[in-house]
Amino acid sequence: MVTGLSSYTTTMTEEGMPIGYFYGFKTAGIFQSQAEVDSYVQNDARPGDLRFVDTNNDGIINDEDRTYIGDPFPDLTYGLRLGGEYKNFDLQILMQGTLGNEIVNISKIDMRSGVGWYNAPKDLMDQAWSPTNPSNSQFQINANNQNNMQISDWLVEDGSYLRVKNIQLGYTLPASLIGQADIQKIRIYAGGYNLLTLTGYSGLDPEIGSGSPLSMGVDQGYYPQASSVMLGINASF
Repeated sequence: MVTGLSSYTTTMTEEGMPIGYFYGFKTAGIFQSQAEVDSYVQNDARPGDLRFVDTNNDGIINDEDRTYIGDPFPDLTYGLRLGGEYKNFDLQILMQGTLGNEIVNISKIDMRSGVGWYNAPKDLMDQAWSPTNPSNSQFQINANNQNNMQISDWLVEDGSYLRVKNIQLGYTLPASLIGQADIQKIRIYAGGYNLLTLTGYSGLDPEIGSGSPLSMGVDQGYYPQASSVMLGINASF
């Protein structure tokens, strides 16, 4: 088991299941009224709270209802390298990505907790549940939101992505321009790293990696990979 920022167990490993699968509560939307709360089996719930699923059907929501909520391992990991030349120009592109993996976005506990302890995204007020805004995706803003901050599939997102990892465009000067300079070849190039990432993941970076298979796909707010641009000259004498 691996615990996240919330101190709750985040992953589980057991026979017959993926290593380090995500472990927590399943949700079924948000309580919209006191009548919905009263007719359900979730103690201490309020209108505007996440509704947790009674997975073992014992008539109460507790730790025994924690279950499989996602798989960090992709169905496909891929890469594509393209290269070409035209006259004195050359172009090289390296793309990579994953398909079918999921990420537990633990940083949502801070960013979207609704408790007022941290900075928050600018759309939080618009998306959060309130009596006049019956949201089914973002629970209420409340200083006491500990129940909503537990590990659940509310934190699990599709981690698939496509990233242009490296791109470089070069131009080799004609020999007629450098023949008198005792230089065999001069190539001028411009390139960039991590310039474009296509993903539906809402966290800082879907390419989070891990030092252990037990914590694969658990995003605790890792700093994203930087984008960079470079210019250079290669000369052969």
